[in-house]
Amino acid sequence: MKSLSGKELFNEIHSKCSTVKKRLWIASPYIGSNNFVSYILGNKWNSDPEIEFRLLVDYSDKGNCHPKTLRILMDSGTTVRSLKALHAKYISLMMNWF
Repeated sequence: MKSLSGKELFNEIHSKCSTVKKRLWIASPYIGSNNFVSYILGNKWNSDPEIEFRLLVDYSDKGNCHPKTLRILMDSGTTVRSLKALHAKYISLMMNWF
């Protein structure tokens, strides 16, 4: 397993999200503004109805997640779940390319 941060992490996530074909599951305690999230994820997940997008966050603490971004994701059909005390040490990106 490789550990990434900063621009390396952004490039890896953006690259994977641009090539996803079937499933995109993300676990992250923090979700920022819609502009920032859209910039990182791109739009393929939202434009292809065959892609299943799930998001696990901790929205029990209102400071963790941007409410407008969560609303946009949920309105687009994204399955959003909350796990209280989800920690920043656990950020996962799971995809299936076939």
